[in-house]
Amino acid sequence: MSLLAVIALFSPLLTASCACAESLCRMPVPNVCALPSPLCVMSAPRISSFPAVFLQAAYPPVVLPALQRYVISSPRACAHRDVFLLTLVFSSPENGSRREDIRRTWANRTHIQGFMIQTLFLLGSSRSPITQAAIRMENKRYGDIIQARFIDSSRNQTPKTVLAMRWVVTYCPISRFILLTDETTFVNLQSLGEYLLTLRRHPEDLYLGRVVHQEMPDRNPSSARYLSLSQYPDKHFPDYCAGSAFVMSQDVARKVYVAAKEVASPVPYDVFVGLCVRRAGVVPMHSSRFSGQKHVRYNSCCYQFLFSSADVTASELSSIWEDLRDTRPCSLLETYSGLVTFIILKIHSGKKHVLQTLLL
Repeated sequence: MSLLAVIALFSPLLTASCACAESLCRMPVPNVCALPSPLCVMSAPRISSFPAVFLQAAYPPVVLPALQRYVISSPRACAHRDVFLLTLVFSSPENGSRREDIRRTWANRTHIQGFMIQTLFLLGSSRSPITQAAIRMENKRYGDIIQARFIDSSRNQTPKTVLAMRWVVTYCPISRFILLTDETTFVNLQSLGEYLLTLRRHPEDLYLGRVVHQEMPDRNPSSARYLSLSQYPDKHFPDYCAGSAFVMSQDVARKVYVAAKEVASPVPYDVFVGLCVRRAGVVPMHSSRFSGQKHVRYNSCCYQFLFSSADVTASELSSIWEDLRDTRPCSLLETYSGLVTFIILKIHSGKKHVLQTLLL
């Protein structure tokens, strides 16, 4: 069968999904986009002009007083800068080499069409004096570290998130958009920034990512993610954006920080953000151009279209960046071809459920 015949066969499915992540457009939403539309979303945010100023044992509740001090605050990282997109990368203290890889690759982009992008790394503290000394030297060189006083661990991702919101509203209150992401995620700042620029005017209540819909808490007492009914009584979590990468507008960052003082549920940090935005009356927007927690196998045309892909290794990160940097923009036909190739590879590997997810 020729490539054009394959494209014709899969075209209705692709236009219904407009994404190349492994679980394409899982949510059954109306009005999803068709290629080559810039974004597959559920709804549009309210538009207004941008105001000049403006976390059970596995998931301990947030104690805000513990967040009031930093080891390293980098207060001048945003000073006197008109930041269009502020990117905060959750990183572990010991992963200095990964931060170097990120600076050298996707975070090396500092402007989109003349609009500034600022990337900073958010860390907890380390018990190792050697690691702490290395972090101070790293920040002296780059000036892009924000470090909390609490010990960095998987248990403290929610306090880290609240600290991020506090830093934004304190030190970078005029940034238009805030991207929260993880150090293992590849982010296409070019693609994401170009979409955000299509909004033209600053949207309020923007909370954008791959939305997880009606996820149920883990009620298995032997699970590390166990939540008892007393800890979280509801049947489902609120809709929330998967934590590997999501974007919010400045006003939502402020609302999350304010709501965090009232939300004490010991849930995963991305669910915690979902609880905060629900309390603030903000509705998450779904985009299948974020991969969520899924890793997307590399294809240059696919990655030019995506906003993020999770669980990218250091070697993959370097090769992806080098290839994307030297690759010309893909045509519509090449984009379709990349998406079809992705689907065929999944079918060939026995994952026929990918076709079913396209029909959702």
